[in-house]
Amino acid sequence: MSSVIEIAAHVAGVSLQPQQTELEAAAAEAAKAEAAARPRVIGPHACHAVGCRTVVPPEQLMCRPHWTSLPQGIRKRVLMSYTPGQCKDSHRIKPTWIAAARQAIEFVLQAELPKLATRLKLPAGYDGSQVQIERVGASTVAIKQEGLPLLVGSLATGEVREVKRPEPVSESDPGDAQPEPVPA
Repeated sequence: MSSVIEIAAHVAGVSLQPQQTELEAAAAEAAKAEAAARPRVIGPHACHAVGCRTVVPPEQLMCRPHWTSLPQGIRKRVLMSYTPGQCKDSHRIKPTWIAAARQAIEFVLQAELPKLATRLKLPAGYDGSQVQIERVGASTVAIKQEGLPLLVGSLATGEVREVKRPEPVSESDPGDAQPEPVPA
């Protein structure tokens, strides 16, 4: 059953749904791009560093070059929180391991961010030295340049897409004009 407010909004042609901000729209688009950028590996297990496709045993978080780039403290946290057999039974994964793994992945990402950003395939008209890049997901960025449409890009694949902005809901549509009330 609809409320009086919902009925009034419908009659007036006004949406009660909150409007997405530009950054929220970019974040939603980024989430889709990020999901598409994740390694689709069913058999072999890939290194968890963003953009790395090196195959490693399931018990290893990263390939040797990425693992050895981590500070000793982060490596120790990952190893100490690992539960043998967690790769085959996700119920055995501890929240402390997830936190340690995320810290390791983030450390490598921050170290490699400038290199990964150069892989972004910017469309014509965008100048790599003029764009502003803001992370909106694990491996997804919003790309802004004055006077040009907002882009979203994947650091893992280098793919870049224009963000489709939601259509604004008009206050009234001329085709839906209501007759004026007759004074009594």
